[in-house]
Amino acid sequence: MPAAWGGRPIWVTDVRDPSHPTVFPDPVDLARNDGKTDYAHDVQVDAAGVAWVSGRGGVRGYWTQGRRWDPVRRQTRTATATDPVPYAGGGIAETAAPSRFMHNSHHPVGARSSDGGWRFDDLIYVTEESFQAGCAADGVLVIASLTGSYGGQSWRSTPEQPFRLTTVGTWSVAGQEGSDPVSEDCSAHYFDVRGHILVQSFYAQGTRFIDVSDPTNPTQIAYHRPADARSWAPYWHNGLVYVADNTRGVDILRLTSA
Repeated sequence: MPAAWGGRPIWVTDVRDPSHPTVFPDPVDLARNDGKTDYAHDVQVDAAGVAWVSGRGGVRGYWTQGRRWDPVRRQTRTATATDPVPYAGGGIAETAAPSRFMHNSHHPVGARSSDGGWRFDDLIYVTEESFQAGCAADGVLVIASLTGSYGGQSWRSTPEQPFRLTTVGTWSVAGQEGSDPVSEDCSAHYFDVRGHILVQSFYAQGTRFIDVSDPTNPTQIAYHRPADARSWAPYWHNGLVYVADNTRGVDILRLTSA
């Protein structure tokens, strides 16, 4: 890895022939952290086909198919996985996520507008994974607005002139009902969203069901925290939530009301 990089970006792998996967030599999602190439952690593709890359420095979305307007090169061109077209996104404000290490994200597509005037299509849900001394300082769920980021602003961000998304709301497990007050293992981790209910893993603090219908005020409505929880990732499927847990295996949950 070049000495100037803070972490590895993304190498695209062609798996159309599963027995002979091919890794393309040139990485993508460079200069993600205020102009510095840094650690890209996770990619989630939304219903519109935008690939959202989370990592150190924030979350950025790319088109990987079709003819698209490129706000960085300022031209319409064909998007591919190996030469994606920037769409939107950016850094998360340090006041919301001090570590700026964003673990994974979700972009709602086609959701209704909120009563508070927010267009859900303009929101990004993103999680900070961070382990600090004391539960209260650990990573949180952040809801940010993509407004103002569709012109390639994140790809021009520098330490001298940083670009940050506007924080709409945050949620932390610290002090919430059902939390283990003696545990310091409270970082946010993977989550999944169905409608206005977000379900999220918080390691030893278990699985949390959060109502995000008001993005400015995410609210816990249920939780599942076994004494030996090491909750890693929850997945909605046919009305149930399947929780991958590092010590328990798989817990299958049903939310009885929402």
